[in-house]
Amino acid sequence: LRGHGRTDAPSGRYSMEVFADDIRALSQKLEICRPILVGHSLGVPIALRLAFDYPEEVSGLVMVDGGRRTEVQTRHEYRELVEARMHNDRAVLDRYAGYTTSPKSGSAEFVKQVLAATPGPSARTIDATHYGLMTHADTAAASFLCCPVLVIGACDMDYWPMMQAWPQFVPHAEVVAVESSVHYIMLEEPERFNALDQELLQRISARSATELERGSALEGGGLTDEIAQAAQETCDDQR
Repeated sequence: LRGHGRTDAPSGRYSMEVFADDIRALSQKLEICRPILVGHSLGVPIALRLAFDYPEEVSGLVMVDGGRRTEVQTRHEYRELVEARMHNDRAVLDRYAGYTTSPKSGSAEFVKQVLAATPGPSARTIDATHYGLMTHADTAAASFLCCPVLVIGACDMDYWPMMQAWPQFVPHAEVVAVESSVHYIMLEEPERFNALDQELLQRISARSATELERGSALEGGGLTDEIAQAAQETCDDQR
């Protein structure tokens, strides 16, 4: 992402739409066709936005420990965190540190090493990115998702109820709870995380194979028309 890690931080907006277009451009550059998007934390609304703007280019979506919050909660919590990071307020940062690692996983040192090796974003990037988060309608975009959706959340966290609430907006979403982990699930419970992703991949692959088999009996452009019609009907039902 622009402004994160070792990626350049150009001037301009840092909205979820801009991030989504960055990911789309990278996928096109790498010639990745209809990927399954896996978004963690900030990556959740970015992946949501990409799937909303370009539904025909996404095969599935995995939302990892990122979720909807009310406007009041978002404004208060994000502003507090942004200001703490910009001004190095240790009291607030120490409180948020409890989101980083769980003593139950036995991976605390490993997670700390990974995070320490990742360059932190600038104060300007932090401010711009959190503004983009606060002004993005996650649930509105999620309500139009037609692709398979898997939600993975740390059930020991105080925001777990918000993870469980995703099916209110995406009725076909599957929600899975991961124990002995906090925010960085993929680092603390990698085997469990990878197994869940692999299961989704297999389901999507099996569905694609079935669609191809059905299409072999159709003539001309019948397959494309039938799949498009089925997808439209699915979206209409969900809306």
